[in-house]
Amino acid sequence: MRTYKFRAWIPEFETIVEVECIELKEGWVAHENLRQDNMMDLEPVSQTDPYCVTKLKDCTLMQFTGLKDKNGKEIYEGDLMKVFLPERTKVTGQEMYGDDIRDVEEIEFDKKEVLAEVRTNPKSGSRLLVRKVIPNNAKGVHLGSYLKIRSEDEIIGNIYENPNLLN
Repeated sequence: MRTYKFRAWIPEFETIVEVECIELKEGWVAHENLRQDNMMDLEPVSQTDPYCVTKLKDCTLMQFTGLKDKNGKEIYEGDLMKVFLPERTKVTGQEMYGDDIRDVEEIEFDKKEVLAEVRTNPKSGSRLLVRKVIPNNAKGVHLGSYLKIRSEDEIIGNIYENPNLLN
């Protein structure tokens, strides 16, 4: 059975928090308390309730993929992953053409390192979207390619706290 979990990026505090509850009708998420004076408190369940709420419009939700990286760290949408591929590896995947996603039988890689963002593909679930190729002239790899997430891939940050990794 799949585990549904979320994190939230809160730009006001420049931080990511674990989400405890999402209230869609009222439009808020409950999470650990960051700074009491700028957020309204939830009615405490007990005297030690550590949670507060943020409006959905003031944060970005990141869903858990159900997968873990090579270090056992949970993989969420928006995570940036370092993908190591041996030279001349052939990988099945998908490519983005305009608004369409197309299956590709083989993508051939000449270089070893790809930086990819975790995104949810509506047709095939969570995938890695190639955002940067190191070195940037690797034959056969281009921005916009989708790869399958593999257990040997490694989380190195996320698009919110580490946008500099994409430069």
